[in-house]
Amino acid sequence: MATPLHARDRCCRLQTTLPRTRSALLETATLEELGHDFEALALAGTQFDDALITTQNPGALIAGRGGYGALQTTGMPLRLSQCDRRMDLRFLPTAAINLARVTPQSGDVAPSVVAMDARGQVSHRVQVMGLQDRLVAQSLPRRANARMPGQSDIRGGANVIPLQAVRSAQANWDSMDIAHHLNDFLFDGGVTRRRCLAHVGANRAWRIQMSILPSFLAFLAARKVSFMRSVIGAGFLQADVGCLSVLRESDSVLLAREAERAFSLDLKAADAAWVTACGRHWQIEIFDHTEHGIAVLGAGPASDLCAWRDYLCSLPRAG
Repeated sequence: MATPLHARDRCCRLQTTLPRTRSALLETATLEELGHDFEALALAGTQFDDALITTQNPGALIAGRGGYGALQTTGMPLRLSQCDRRMDLRFLPTAAINLARVTPQSGDVAPSVVAMDARGQVSHRVQVMGLQDRLVAQSLPRRANARMPGQSDIRGGANVIPLQAVRSAQANWDSMDIAHHLNDFLFDGGVTRRRCLAHVGANRAWRIQMSILPSFLAFLAARKVSFMRSVIGAGFLQADVGCLSVLRESDSVLLAREAERAFSLDLKAADAAWVTACGRHWQIEIFDHTEHGIAVLGAGPASDLCAWRDYLCSLPRAG
């Protein structure tokens, strides 16, 4: 029998009960379209103090209370904040996303700012609780008639192996830093990267058994291991660093939390997990059935990288 969810686990479940499409939002709230200006949100978000910041895709969710870390685009070095109240947001400036201010009709739901992809799916939400955060949200500029930028998508060729991308990955894998590896998830959701992994070299990437993930996360929680987890959105990712000491499973969904941090993974949506190794930087990359990346687990800035590597080496390989 699944363990009943503690009240504080609701931050993991919160976004699943809120409208996740533009059309659904319009049924229960007033939307003020802000256009495509994700950088404005990333800059303003550093001033949030007690907002609930959540990124969700079909297979994973990450949430935390506080504000954003420093502005971080794909052209900048990776910065992972170790502050309990800062969530890191790394984004592609040309990502096909649109922002909107949301004023719910019900007073029981906090106002928010949402980021939607070109299909109107909400993948990022900032719920503003206090007056200061609401003023920050109100300060976001509105770009009239802003057009959604284009974004490459290779889902049409389900079994196509991108040879040029494979050759580039083989040639540059070891010289790329962790930021460049994470950037691969922001251009097309990680689809190209997923198709390259089997061809970059047996000592650079290998598939592990999905069934080991619950035990591995339980191991990290039991030993208070601080680590990085990131969830992939539409041209951006939200990352958090720290311990997750409480781990529960409900209907094949892993729910982990620590104070105001939360991370969840839907095991039914997760199709494949790979360990990737680049020098001293190793991580677990999790993909769904459409080959899109849903989450990445890695070492934190202050982690013992040798111990983290040993943890990942011990995970059983698939097939």
